[in-house]
Amino acid sequence: MRAIGASLQATILASLHKNGLGWFTRPAFLKVKVINLPAKKKRTGIDSFNKHVRVVAAKPATVKIKTYALNQLKDAAL
Repeated sequence: MRAIGASLQATILASLHKNGLGWFTRPAFLKVKVINLPAKKKRTGIDSFNKHVRVVAAKPATVKIKTYALNQLKDAAL
């Protein structure tokens, strides 16, 4: 059982790697996707609470991982 888990983990990591596909799907069960978010510059914005202008800090580029449950997994949870 550990060998199956290790091989599945290696396959997912290879698919999500920088040089990989950027997504992994286990048909009818699970989908894992890489989302690359670009860097954001410092900017001014309006505070939604007090309506004053404020400076929103810069954010570096980052990577997010999204996981989606597909139909068979959703049906099993019911």
